Amino acid sequence: MLWIGVHLPALSLESFVATLAPELPPGEPPVDDLDDIDLVGPVALIAQHRIVAANEAAQACGVRPGQKRATALGLAPHLRLGEADPARDEAALMAVAHVLMGFTPAVSFGSDHVVLAEVQASRRYFAVLPRLLERLRAARLPLGHALRLA
Repeated sequence: MLWIGVHLPALSLESFVATLAPELPPGEPPVDDLDDIDLVGPVALIAQHRIVAANEAAQACGVRPGQKRATALGLAPHLRLGEADPARDEAALMAVAHVLMGFTPAVSFGSDHVVLAEVQASRRYFAVLPRLLERLRAARLPLGHALRLA
């Protein structure tokens, strides 16, 4: 058996950001390539009034996991806060599992935002493992998650 582990280290934050409306600067002309700008600005997730995750824009303002909500807002007054939501994370993880099921029916969940896929038969179909990994990376692009494969 050959298993591939897909770890989604920023799943909670990414699934929250996907629910946000873009925040374009007022008075700015339309941008041709939206990939070149940050549409959401500083974003962080909180649980029990403490930061549990922060995007790069928030971290650039000094926001770090473990900080109190008030401290984070003091560092970044325009910080967009969301509540950590295990149900939202589970739905996002299930979407990733469904993508993997396009490659193999043997998919299971690990801990800490990990999805495992048994790909021995898929490896034979794709001929070489690097080609299979390339297809897996391309398949998750519409979901917008950063991932690590092992």
